[in-house]
Amino acid sequence: MKNFLTLLTLGLCTSALMAQGIPVSQNASNRNALLEEFTGVNCGFCPDGHRIADEIVAANPGRVATVNIHAGSFASDPTDFRIQDGESLDNTFSISGYPTGVVSRAEGNATSNRGAWAGQVAPILTEASYVNLGMQADWDITTNVATITLQAYFTGNSTASSERLHLFLVQDDIQGKQSGSTANPTAVLPNGDYNHTKMLRNIFFGLNGITLPSNSTGSLFDTTFTASIPDFYPSISGSTDVMTEIGKMSFVLFTTDQNNRNVETAIKAAPNYTGLTALDASAEGASVQSPSCGWQVNPTFAFENLGQSAVTSIQLRYDINNGTEVTYTWNGQVDQFSSTEISLPTYYYLPQASNTITAEIIAVNGSIDDVSSNNIATSNFNVDASGYNTTSIGLDLRLDEWGSEITWGVYDANGDFVQARDNITGDTYNSPIVYPNQLTSANNQFFYTITLNDFDCYSIVFEDSYGDGLGGNPTGSFTFTDPTTSAPLLTGSGGSIGSGNSAAFFTTNATGGSNATTDLTEATDSDNDGVTDLDELNLGSNPNDANSQPTTSISDLANLGVSVYPNPSTGIINLQSVSQVNYRVIDALGKVITSGDVEGSKSLNLSSAASGIYTLSIIDASGNVSSGIIQIMK
Repeated sequence: MKNFLTLLTLGLCTSALMAQGIPVSQNASNRNALLEEFTGVNCGFCPDGHRIADEIVAANPGRVATVNIHAGSFASDPTDFRIQDGESLDNTFSISGYPTGVVSRAEGNATSNRGAWAGQVAPILTEASYVNLGMQADWDITTNVATITLQAYFTGNSTASSERLHLFLVQDDIQGKQSGSTANPTAVLPNGDYNHTKMLRNIFFGLNGITLPSNSTGSLFDTTFTASIPDFYPSISGSTDVMTEIGKMSFVLFTTDQNNRNVETAIKAAPNYTGLTALDASAEGASVQSPSCGWQVNPTFAFENLGQSAVTSIQLRYDINNGTEVTYTWNGQVDQFSSTEISLPTYYYLPQASNTITAEIIAVNGSIDDVSSNNIATSNFNVDASGYNTTSIGLDLRLDEWGSEITWGVYDANGDFVQARDNITGDTYNSPIVYPNQLTSANNQFFYTITLNDFDCYSIVFEDSYGDGLGGNPTGSFTFTDPTTSAPLLTGSGGSIGSGNSAAFFTTNATGGSNATTDLTEATDSDNDGVTDLDELNLGSNPNDANSQPTTSISDLANLGVSVYPNPSTGIINLQSVSQVNYRVIDALGKVITSGDVEGSKSLNLSSAASGIYTLSIIDASGNVSSGIIQIMK
């Protein structure tokens, strides 16, 4: 028996007590079925088992209780949902393949494959049961203590020498990995994770359950006990400790004979939750999905409604690495015990080896949340790409004799091919280059320059359609290099290239300004507030802060010999400059909507841009940066 379980009463009642509102029925009824499904996250056929079990439950409402037991060799790595009780059951039934079902623990037919489950369940539901079960669980969410009443009434004599009562705790809506998930598409979440349901989390009375004092006609067993529910039930390896979540828990109660076989009937019930407040939005997580770019990300935030009232709006504040704090308001509707995930606006930050996103709920439905202890979510993430302070990269390419098999390209954040210039011929290419075959050492060498933008995300893709790399005659190789530091971004040679390689990287501020020779992560804290802000990186303004203003007015751009008119405008803006300068127009979120060079006069067509305030950033030949506000009014 678990050490957190306290039995308060354990006794046999007479039939006279049943007139006092005992919830268990005295009327004879048919048996319900129990399906214990042994499964695992690395079992490719298991999602099909989940689907079949769900269909059996849907076809027989209230008559079939199912429990998913993660156990065995297919359940341990890398996500471990196993608990020791589940492993013990796996050993008890000598499970050797997955998924395997145990339908009502029938003697002589204990385990079966998923194709047999429906046929085994059907006859059970037509047979009379000699016992009825009743259960009520009141779960105080302020203490996580459940008060549970269990009852068993025998409408007939048991066929076993003694009867045992068993109680399981199961949990729904657990996100995680699952091989073969496409076999059960309704369980695949938008983010690609699998929604695990009916997962065994605890067995209250051990594998042997409680032996009932009597199993003859008219006997009533009635017990009430309290159970302290922990925040999580540890996995066997300790790698995946699933949090116990209010609103997603259920109890499964069933009887067996003295050998823990031959389930007579089973019921499943959700607890009644007490201690609820009117408003309680509980933060479930803040995350960044596999960032490939090192200075901008699109975070997400998830919360569950644990209050009595529907949540129709929440106000959040969030940041990354203690950078600029952004406030965001979400509107929608989340009912009690339901959850939702919110996509937050793009956030611009200074990447580190390990980055932390923090999000906090500061208001619910326009008011202070009644429960503030569950309002904050944090998570760590790494950046897949490296940062380079350069305006271009070079490619040294030496092909083997099968040039037609090779395709390469540098692609920007929109997936567009970045123009490449042949350093020898001066030719430029706006799409992947097609090479001939029968190349020799006399004509197999190529050198290219790919020009890049500041503060942008890129990927390099090098592919060999045959899959044998550059292992022909002559043996080939390739190297993409940052010319400012000679650092290689991606290299490969000979047959080891195989079908190809790829890499992601991002550019920082290389075109000028006081930070022109430093990497983005080496920026200084110029205002001495303890945090290096994005407005200290020569962006002109802080893209996370709509109220952040550039430090230079439009009129001050005249000091650089630049004039801008009309301002405000309806979308057509004229630039005039006495010398060549680089310009960028940046929206309130820090996105560069247009950029280029101007010497003399140039007209910018911003008609497609929305009405609002924009930053015009000017960089002269010496690297000096000045910025000002332009306004579009339509």
